[in-house]
Amino acid sequence: MQGNNCCHDIVTHSIHKPKRQVANRSGHVSFLGLHSSDSRRILPAKEGSFVSYPAKESGIKARMVSHKFKDYLTQAQLFYNSLSPIENLHQKSAYSFEFDHCDDPVVYNRMAKHLAEIDLSLSQSVAEKIGARVPEK
Repeated sequence: MQGNNCCHDIVTHSIHKPKRQVANRSGHVSFLGLHSSDSRRILPAKEGSFVSYPAKESGIKARMVSHKFKDYLTQAQLFYNSLSPIENLHQKSAYSFEFDHCDDPVVYNRMAKHLAEIDLSLSQSVAEKIGARVPEK
């Protein structure tokens, strides 16, 4: 039975060379989309395919972690300090509620210590409510 088979139309429709071109840094032109009847064929640069810019590298080329990556507390401190007094109270209550469900003293003592790195008053308030050691910092 032949009817309006949308998928069949898409598969059998011929692919034409696109009109939009983009030049990369080296001046080579890349076509957006396929412009070959055989889509499995890799096109050479002279036919418009992408060519990476040949840059000289010196030293060690490695993926390294930035020193800012190690600073994971600043964002949390900024967030907590931006809260209004009522939101601070809600945050303390929320932490207390969640940590109170933990039965392992190692976990909630560690979390109270970690909260002290964000804000000491937050940590002391939560530690008192859940029965953890109160950080002195």
